Amino acid sequence: MDGVAQQSLMRDDLVVAHAEVWERVTNSGTYWNGAQRRAIAIVVLSSLGDDIKLPPWTSNVRSEKIFLDAEVLNDDTIDAIYRISVNASTLTEDWYRRIIARGLHPLAFVELVGVVVAVSGVHGFYQSIGIQLPPIPDSKMGELCVGGPSVEAANLNWVLVAVPADSNAAVVQALSAVPAAWDLVSQILASHYIPVKEMGNLNWNRGRLTRVQMETIASRLSEARECFY
Repeated sequence: MDGVAQQSLMRDDLVVAHAEVWERVTNSGTYWNGAQRRAIAIVVLSSLGDDIKLPPWTSNVRSEKIFLDAEVLNDDTIDAIYRISVNASTLTEDWYRRIIARGLHPLAFVELVGVVVAVSGVHGFYQSIGIQLPPIPDSKMGELCVGGPSVEAANLNWVLVAVPADSNAAVVQALSAVPAAWDLVSQILASHYIPVKEMGNLNWNRGRLTRVQMETIASRLSEARECFY
């Protein structure tokens, strides 16, 4: 069965969401251009698709593995992408501070996390149901859309967030400093889980699993994956 036929077995909103994510991660963003964002996606997919994962203390993973189409990223960035993708449960605030101290802009880090999360979500879905993942399209070069809300440090997150800090749950405000990054992740949330606007509705469902059943699965998965949240 080819990729198109396989996708026909999926809900329409999932097919649309995945296609839009693939399109958006190869377009220029706020701090990363299209080629860089595509390279971030390539490193994520290469990292998650490798049967033998490097341990979290490995530095300069580029020297250990070949990442095609990642020449536009420096070693520190590739190290960060790999660790977030493969060893997220080992991340610490000290690690984050070291990444920033080595030159990665704090808001560029926020955008990078958004791309990693979105690509990981699509990859995980296709892997779990055994359907071939659509190829990443070529990058589109466009102008960076630098700018955004006023930001400040938060108590609930390591990263800078949109003001006022800590007025929302940590998971909601985490990517708020770069709205396009949060919008990208929200797209995955809406199709794979629950639309953000429906989070407070404990009776919301798609006519299949109840909200309680969905949250039970999410909690068990979070525990198995050692999700801090």
